[in-house]
Amino acid sequence: MSIQNSYAQTDTLVVRGKIENLTARLYRQASEVVVARVNILQPNHEIIRAAPLQPNGSFELKMPLIFPKEECYLTYNNVVMPFLGSKGVVEVTIYADSLAKSDIPLRFAGVNAEVNNLHAQFYIQRKKWLEANPATTTNTTDASKYWQHLDTESNRQIAFFRSLPAFTKAPPLLEEWVVSSIENTAKAQLYSFLQQTLQRVPNSLWVISSTETEQRTTRMGPQGKPIVTVADLDQSSLLTFARADFFQQFSAHAQLTTPALSINTLPVAKVASLILTYIPDISEEQKSKLLEISLGGSAKTRDLTMLNTLFSKKRDTLEVINTFELENRKYSFYFGDRGVDYLNATFYVRHLYTAPILNKMVWYQHIRPTLTSPYYQKSLDELHHIECNDSTAINEAHDIIDLQTQGNFEAELGNGITLYQKIYMGGREFWDEIKRKVRGTPTYLLFWTNDEYGMRALAEARQLEASLPKGQLNFVYLSEYKESTNVWVENVVKRKSRGLHGKLTQDQNEFLEAEWEITRAPYAVILDAQGRYIKRDAPLPGDREGWSKIWPKVFKR
Repeated sequence: MSIQNSYAQTDTLVVRGKIENLTARLYRQASEVVVARVNILQPNHEIIRAAPLQPNGSFELKMPLIFPKEECYLTYNNVVMPFLGSKGVVEVTIYADSLAKSDIPLRFAGVNAEVNNLHAQFYIQRKKWLEANPATTTNTTDASKYWQHLDTESNRQIAFFRSLPAFTKAPPLLEEWVVSSIENTAKAQLYSFLQQTLQRVPNSLWVISSTETEQRTTRMGPQGKPIVTVADLDQSSLLTFARADFFQQFSAHAQLTTPALSINTLPVAKVASLILTYIPDISEEQKSKLLEISLGGSAKTRDLTMLNTLFSKKRDTLEVINTFELENRKYSFYFGDRGVDYLNATFYVRHLYTAPILNKMVWYQHIRPTLTSPYYQKSLDELHHIECNDSTAINEAHDIIDLQTQGNFEAELGNGITLYQKIYMGGREFWDEIKRKVRGTPTYLLFWTNDEYGMRALAEARQLEASLPKGQLNFVYLSEYKESTNVWVENVVKRKSRGLHGKLTQDQNEFLEAEWEITRAPYAVILDAQGRYIKRDAPLPGDREGWSKIWPKVFKR
């Protein structure tokens, strides 16, 4: 199956610049510039590009863009600054001798230069203003009143922006960016509140009164923008981190609160349509009947027999598609076109860590043509492209495992990754065997689950391992028992975390939960070179502060 057949060409943002007055000491401390953006279908995972510094302090990187205007974040040393990226070149000059002295030790040029420099000023001023004038809090559990509270705070922040003389003659794009971020932050908070309180969106928030319309038009400026209800998703060509978070909170709320349909099967017409699309070598008579049924015609008993026979020809593929279609049917019953389009696009992401690559290929090919937003199409292209980058390595890993004794193997994949599964061992025996294998060197053990938190922990562990001298610390990763071996292998290969990767049985899982005193996942422990605990509930891989405290304990023994 082709994985690239409809991958759309994206725009490219080039970020280049120079660290002025770069010292040798600073170069050793911070040797790269990092730029991050988000994919609207997966906002909790940033798309990151890093540019190593050249000896003269210059740097350059390229970042793909989906939307015409995307908020990005630039990080260097102690500087973190948002900027607006578009097709073309953004130039950044960072003044090394001002890093500790100035709130804005950089200057933008190139694409969106005026807007980016003005926004940097507002970014710092707003941060200081909020520290001096914090938002009020509320204890209400009423959703409408909670939104009124959020809306009041949004208006307060927008009024502060408009009161600053430096921005009265700014390009309209600056106001669009600032207002979008403020408004979408409030909407994300609303949907987060609705999840926490298990409430549906109040009817009052689906309709805008004339007063609110006038207020929103004034808020957006004299140009006049399309009016969108509080609860709905907009179609802006500007993507900010806040907007992506709002969409994600909308999706999470929909999953949490949308009830299942009473009939959890597809209509016969839909089944006929899927068979026409996916089953080859159908006779003309069968095609004619399937077309008639797909257009709403009745299906007699013999027709149902024909449908079942044809369905069985590609049962695996059609059952994978059926999973999506049932969910689409449920959301289509409760949401409008915009909401359904986004929920359909994020179906792929919701199964990113729990489905094998073949299922994701089927979903991608099936879902993409159904999407009406070109931004969702391109965003799905990007995520699928990332997922399939490792397809060759995944196939090779499966080939290696196929040569092993099922459930009882230790297989080297190369690149420092070893897969380990011993389904015939009890919990105590498995734990003793792991300790025997790593004895002689301090060891970091990570228990992880096949979800976004587990994937983040694996990625951060890879960075931690790469930052240490080779052989200084063993890394062992133990995956929960619930997911299939195929999914486990694929996630290990994609995260590229070097070390020993074990797949637990339920008995081994339950033993370690008691032995390690696991209260959540991911969870970590550290052993000394003799296999004794240095710490249960050890710092997770990305906890820099926690690691700074525990390093002396790890290496003093």
